[in-house]
Amino acid sequence: LDIAAAKLAINVALIMKAAMANDLASTARTIGADPEKVLAIVRLDPRIGSSFMHPGYPPVGPCLPRDLKVWGALADSPIVHGASISHEENRAYLIRQLLKETSQVLATDGPVAWVNDGHSFQVAILGATYKPGVPEATDTLGVALLEACVDQGWNTVLADPTMDEIRRTIRDDLGFQLTADYRKAVMEARVVVITSSWPEFLCLPYKGKFVISTKENDLAGR
Repeated sequence: LDIAAAKLAINVALIMKAAMANDLASTARTIGADPEKVLAIVRLDPRIGSSFMHPGYPPVGPCLPRDLKVWGALADSPIVHGASISHEENRAYLIRQLLKETSQVLATDGPVAWVNDGHSFQVAILGATYKPGVPEATDTLGVALLEACVDQGWNTVLADPTMDEIRRTIRDDLGFQLTADYRKAVMEARVVVITSSWPEFLCLPYKGKFVISTKENDLAGR
């Protein structure tokens, strides 16, 4: 029992540390400070360290979110409850930021400019899995963003090297907008959003595209 509890406790501590990073970043924005600079200084303290102290999309995958829910079910912990709320709020914040930046680009094009320019899609999202090489897409940023873009009425495609393996885990009604051909997706889109750090995404034909990178909450268009 002690070993099982310790394993759960380790994962809970890690996911709560990620929640703290996002909370610190959010507070820094609120008071007018630079979140990245604040967190960079915090990470220099050896008592805190750098692991799981980068603001960004909440941890997903088969282990950490599950273990947080299990720990919360075992005991009514206000800290665990707070971490869960923090992750939900940050997930919504990141989606809003990405939608805002994407909509600003598409608004300058006009309603059909992307078609006239020869694009098949308004938005291409690169990365459905929570990390490269792992065919797991449950609750990931790529899938959440695809659903949000579709709700906006944007013609969107989600591309991932493992798409043939993970397709069945994504909403059936979005199946026609899923592909493993990430190069073609980039070529046929107006806006490209990179949500996962696959090395395959480094050397793609981005020239002439508006690219948004979500690495560590860095929403930098180029």
